[in-house]
Amino acid sequence: MALRQVVIDNQGLYDDEVTNCISENFYVDDCLKSVPTPKEAIDMIKDLKDLCKRGGFNLRGWISNSKDVMESIPVEDRIHQIDTLDLDTQNMPTERALGIVWSVTTDSFEFKINIKDKQENRRGILSMASSLYDPLGLVSPFTLPVKLILQSLSKKGLKWDEPIPDKESKEYRKLIKTIDSLENIKVPRCFRKVQAKNAKVQLHCFADASDSGYGVAIYARFQYSDQSIECNLVVGKSRVAPLKKITIPRMELTAATLAVKLANVVSKELGFYYENKFFWTDSTSVLKCIANSTTRYHTFVANRLTTIHEGSNVEDWHYIASDLNPADLASRGMHGNCDEEKISRWFQGPEFLSKPMSEWPESRNFKCTIIPDEMASKVVHATVIKEDSFMSSLTRGRLKNSAIPFERKHQIILPKQSDVSKLIVREAHVKKMADLPKERVTPEEPPFTKVGKDYFGPFEVKRGRTTVKRYGVIFTCLASRAVQQIQNINSKVINNHLINKGIEWEFNPPASSHFGGVWERMIRSVRKILYSLAKETFVTLNDESLVTLMHETEAILNNRPLTANPNVPSDLEALTPNHLLQLRPGNEMALGDFSEDCYSRKRWKQMQHLVDVFWKRWQREYRTQLQIRQKWCTTKRNVAIGDIVLIVTIMVM
Repeated sequence: MALRQVVIDNQGLYDDEVTNCISENFYVDDCLKSVPTPKEAIDMIKDLKDLCKRGGFNLRGWISNSKDVMESIPVEDRIHQIDTLDLDTQNMPTERALGIVWSVTTDSFEFKINIKDKQENRRGILSMASSLYDPLGLVSPFTLPVKLILQSLSKKGLKWDEPIPDKESKEYRKLIKTIDSLENIKVPRCFRKVQAKNAKVQLHCFADASDSGYGVAIYARFQYSDQSIECNLVVGKSRVAPLKKITIPRMELTAATLAVKLANVVSKELGFYYENKFFWTDSTSVLKCIANSTTRYHTFVANRLTTIHEGSNVEDWHYIASDLNPADLASRGMHGNCDEEKISRWFQGPEFLSKPMSEWPESRNFKCTIIPDEMASKVVHATVIKEDSFMSSLTRGRLKNSAIPFERKHQIILPKQSDVSKLIVREAHVKKMADLPKERVTPEEPPFTKVGKDYFGPFEVKRGRTTVKRYGVIFTCLASRAVQQIQNINSKVINNHLINKGIEWEFNPPASSHFGGVWERMIRSVRKILYSLAKETFVTLNDESLVTLMHETEAILNNRPLTANPNVPSDLEALTPNHLLQLRPGNEMALGDFSEDCYSRKRWKQMQHLVDVFWKRWQREYRTQLQIRQKWCTTKRNVAIGDIVLIVTIMVM
């Protein structure tokens, strides 16, 4: 704050380059600045010292990779390591620039790691990993395996000073050899030609994910006036996969989101203009989701897509093969002796970036409205149909000049003797639904021999001054489809009766209500209308009223038609469960007309009114739908061995 106040107090006395240096290039009490020429550096140092002196600050401890700049600085203002250094005959020492090891002589970043005397336990491994300060993520592929070992040890619950298991110990010793090789890596501090001007600059951001983690690599590509091309790593990032496992497509989407965030930071901090920004990923699912602007996704996916769309354009995203993606190294890590090809791909980017854009891999178009099955909440199955020789006959029609697709103007005609035609006809005659179980089609047994049972509710009833919940239980005869309600249930008597009769129980799998469609449909018919009646009539039920209403509901359900109305003049009634139970139909309508007595003080009349409304709504809303097939109206191939499926559960998603 004090330095910023000095700039404000002396506004206009110095060039903007000088004041911006204090505002943007000071980190606490350290200044880090790069300029094109030694002369500009000398002038910058002079103006900075003079400006800070006005505020009572003395800037000292200067070091530069230029001999001319160092000679212009008084000895007492240089860093103490080179107070007595002969600049003509001796090399400049290494210096830490904001914690990063900077070789002044070669003007490159180096990496020093303290591995000696580190014990093989969680504390020692963490100490070794923390000794490598890499805020730019330049060697993140080398450090990711160490993080993975620490994560594995944390999962196993090892204490900080407890020796690690043999498996992790062997992996750790192999990684030490890889980490030792980092001392031979030198990353140039400047990633462009200083003297070159009017260069075309592009930012290329790569993202990738794996089971181990996800990573991002961002490169600056320079094309100079002599058509030479230079590409260098600007910043990298690698993170281990979360302990709570998520799917790979979601990991890929997270990596893409990180790439957008990191690219925006780099764009702000680079300090020079770039023409284009490219984003690369090898995940087609991510590309489809980014290009899809019509589908509503789950919160996890939607939030990350919002970040991507706000920080990039759909046209900026491109596909890259996995073997060319440098971010693949950041998401998996480098193990063992790394070959030169991988190291070059990480620090200079894929080889095609060093070539003209005309020689880049062909970009694939993902602008479609298909929901990738890896991101959706349900399985999506796609089939590719190849053209065959039999598809040679086309309809001619009269739509030749219409502006519609060719395949809609001229449909394909299949020959009647074609094998494909026979398969299509045969498939059309296959049953659309599975065979009914034996219990549903056995007429010799008495009603309620085979029963399906389920609970439903709750219903709120008045009990004194309080409101309590009551639940209903429905018993459905699997053969006659009749329903029954038990009154005055005594659990002990029922238990003894079931034991004496040798009743066999069969339970459906958990969360599989479709296994009990016979009674689930009955519950839906009752519950849907009862709930709506409770909201429409505002009648407060008590226990006796609810029992009455349930009995009336039972009578109505048992009088529902099981078949369509016959067209035979001698038989004008549809078959109902009451025909099977009582050998006669039940009452066609509820007794009495109570349409004008909705709010009668007599409880019995109120219940009869509810039954009347229930019956009318049941006839109007339910019976008319019995003839409609609600599901499996189209033929679909069943899941077969060898198919790739997506299992969606609450625990996974």
